[in-house]
Amino acid sequence: MNFDFGQIAHSIKDGAYPFIGSGSGRRVYDLQNGYVAKVARNARGIAQNEAEYHIARKDASGLFAEVAAVSGDLRTLIMERADRIADISAVWSYFHVKSNDQLYRLKVLREASAAHSLLLPDLGRYQNWGWIGNRLVVIDYGFTRSVRAKYYFR
Repeated sequence: MNFDFGQIAHSIKDGAYPFIGSGSGRRVYDLQNGYVAKVARNARGIAQNEAEYHIARKDASGLFAEVAAVSGDLRTLIMERADRIADISAVWSYFHVKSNDQLYRLKVLREASAAHSLLLPDLGRYQNWGWIGNRLVVIDYGFTRSVRAKYYFR
């Protein structure tokens, strides 16, 4: 699928896309076509977009929401839209565990953390997960060790 990043930016400015949420570096908008736009607000957001783009291109686990496109300047990343979960118990139930300690011991999460420099405690935050169909996926995975070291703890 092709995305017109100029048109997306214009539509966001005009309020055409519903605002979903924000973090320290990005704002997220529902493109109303099965995708969201993660728009960087600062250098942190650009770094998170870049990290998610690279992780999505390398990973074949199915654990992460897919990235469909990223703008040349990395300011806007287009990702599959997921339905939010209410709390971490949905993640525990999906993986048949009873706590974050057990979640962090799962091979699939340990391997993903090691392969992509992800912080395991970040995978224990319910806000970072969502449903795409009947598949539970990580929807916010740009906060890697290198992003954290460079932009959050100096």
